[in-house]
Amino acid sequence: MKYPEALRTMAVYLLSNAGKEFSYRSLKEITGIKHEVTVKEYLSHLENAFLLDTVRKYSPSLRVQESYVKKVYASDTGFLNLGRRASKDLGRILENAVYLHLRDRYDVFFGKNRREVDFLLCDNLKPLKIVNVTYEVNDRITLKREITGLKHFMNEYGVPGEFVSMYPFNADDIPVRLAHRFCAELN
Repeated sequence: MKYPEALRTMAVYLLSNAGKEFSYRSLKEITGIKHEVTVKEYLSHLENAFLLDTVRKYSPSLRVQESYVKKVYASDTGFLNLGRRASKDLGRILENAVYLHLRDRYDVFFGKNRREVDFLLCDNLKPLKIVNVTYEVNDRITLKREITGLKHFMNEYGVPGEFVSMYPFNADDIPVRLAHRFCAELN
């Protein structure tokens, strides 16, 4: 390996940004590696060492999947401790744990067009379910964003959706009518 420090930098950066999008160009800039082919090779080493997994944006076109940005998840939530963050991001840890639960059962993608959804679960390339993850829903803006993304992709692909949160809605902060409507729309 020609640039071991670049590989270490890439690993720390990606583990610090689990659940976030990245591009090969951004990894080139962060690591100082000059060629995209080398970036892909180093990323492959990290995946083959079972340190992390990359998730592609859903598209029936493999060309689009390959050319679009990707997301990264640690292959074990304990590896997230190898990343560097100013504070412990429990939402990121929860999303990573949900990914690990889903990856053995489905082909996992993320959805992004006008809206965004954390996971689009497929059998091969056939959409089966949509999942959004948030640690806590404590305001209307978060709830609306999560519902809007779920509904958009549920309608687009005609599949059910699930919302994963560690805490139930607080009825004082979020109107009960809206919470009931949300639950009815997901069923």
